[in-house]
Amino acid sequence: MGDMLFIFDTAGGVLHVNSAVEATLGYSAHELIGRAVLELHPEELLQETEENIQEVLMGKPPTRAIPLVAKDGTLIDVETRSTRGKWRGQAAVFAVVRDVRERLLAEKRLRYLSLHDQLIDIYNRAFFSAEMERLEGSREYPISIISADANGLKLINDVLGHRAGDEFLRASAAVLRGVLRKADILARVGGDEFAVILPRTGAEDAAAVLQRIRAASESFGAEDCVLPMSLSLGVATANNQSASLDDTYKLADHLMYRDKLAERSVAHRNILDALLQVLAERDSGALGHTRHLRELCLALGSSFDLTAKQLEALALLADVHDLGLVGVSPAIFGSRARLTEEEFGLIRQHPERGLRIAYTFPELAGVADFILAHHEHWDGSGYPLGPRETETPLECRILAVADAYEVMTGGRPYREPLSRPLAIAELVRCAGLQFDPAVVEKFCALQT
Repeated sequence: MGDMLFIFDTAGGVLHVNSAVEATLGYSAHELIGRAVLELHPEELLQETEENIQEVLMGKPPTRAIPLVAKDGTLIDVETRSTRGKWRGQAAVFAVVRDVRERLLAEKRLRYLSLHDQLIDIYNRAFFSAEMERLEGSREYPISIISADANGLKLINDVLGHRAGDEFLRASAAVLRGVLRKADILARVGGDEFAVILPRTGAEDAAAVLQRIRAASESFGAEDCVLPMSLSLGVATANNQSASLDDTYKLADHLMYRDKLAERSVAHRNILDALLQVLAERDSGALGHTRHLRELCLALGSSFDLTAKQLEALALLADVHDLGLVGVSPAIFGSRARLTEEEFGLIRQHPERGLRIAYTFPELAGVADFILAHHEHWDGSGYPLGPRETETPLECRILAVADAYEVMTGGRPYREPLSRPLAIAELVRCAGLQFDPAVVEKFCALQT
């Protein structure tokens, strides 16, 4: 049998053990037979062990699960079932003893998981709610509660993937945890939402904690965290037992959303600047490329008599059309080798990724559809949707010609620059295929 089997006399002396006892405890049967069962339990639990053994001797279940001590001193958590009988003609007790260490570890792990967020390894909403109930009306007042929201999580998930989003959440939790005391309770209560309970903390001290969190988030820097750390925060205090903790949390949450709205434009601008900076760092020529591309687009747009509003959108499109490339690995982005089909597939996704990014920022919403269409071709062979000719917006057709010319003449890590005449000749060759012939004609006229 897999379980340990002890047979002992009515005085508690061991009469027989099976091989499972030898394998689990490390003793040979010879070393155990004749010894008192009492000796196989921890000395500090002597009284409880004696009471348990008396229960077992009477054929009753033991009142406590007291561990056994292996030969090497290891404590073995066990579960014992016993019955009275006879062994070789004398009264005896048969005790079946099960090693339950793995089960107890699994149960402990399950209890831990039920109260902790598995991704970040902090408390979860269930534990937070239980602590709110426990502390309601307790002696821990004043109690302050902080509501925090990690700004930019959806954008990171959309652009860089959920693994980067997970790292961003861990970084946000680390910033919060680094400021808090041991007695404070930090929990993840939603996708990008955290809550903190500060026992015995008045309004003034809670405000100071809030300022420390702001300072820590502003100074935070990590290679895995592409976007700047931004936390929207709100805090409220229950000064005495008559104040509802649930209402206090609702107030803190309301103040957090008010903070989020007040700082929204600044946070968005900072995030957008960070994304553009990532592109510039990945391509040493990107900044100069963007500036020159904007100039070419504006000159070409003016020749089509675009309105001031259209020219403004065209200039913005020149700046942000490749935002979706932020989600592409730097190794692919700057590769000198020919891209694999899978790698090129990732590159082809960047207009759609750029569209999602643009819709995140109100200031980019006006050029979001242009970003989606900036790799479409005149003959319908472009991507991602494949419209033909004038079905693609004029702004995108202008950008396509100006961008191709700038890339050809500016060069890239994977391509030597072409002379201006050769670049013009390539545009003319592709007119009616990749490019709008009318746009190519006007562009060539501007370059002479």
